[in-house]
Amino acid sequence: MVKKILVIEDDVDLNTVIELNLQKEGYITDHAYDGEEALKKVEEFEPDLIILDVMLPKLNGVEFNTKLKSNPKTKDIPIIALTGKLGTKELFTVNNQLTVSAFFYKPVLMKDILAEIKKLLK
Repeated sequence: MVKKILVIEDDVDLNTVIELNLQKEGYITDHAYDGEEALKKVEEFEPDLIILDVMLPKLNGVEFNTKLKSNPKTKDIPIIALTGKLGTKELFTVNNQLTVSAFFYKPVLMKDILAEIKKLLK
């Protein structure tokens, strides 16, 4: 069964590059450019995995992640967080546990993201 990935990134060019690479690997993709739009897309698209930028307009990645994890329907969706800002990983840590499945600092190689996706969707 083909897996669905939601890409949440406010940089339109980066969002497009990520989506094209995922589609090339056979994944079905959808995207959102802000946190509020992303919450709606999660309900409509029902992704198997989410790639989440941390610094987003309207609802940032930390707030988005908190809302997702507090909903029994969406709490188990794996999330790969991306950020260009050092020190933000700690925002996703509660009781020394990372609340996202994976965390990468930008710039990140697409091959590293793809390897992590394959691991998470096994």
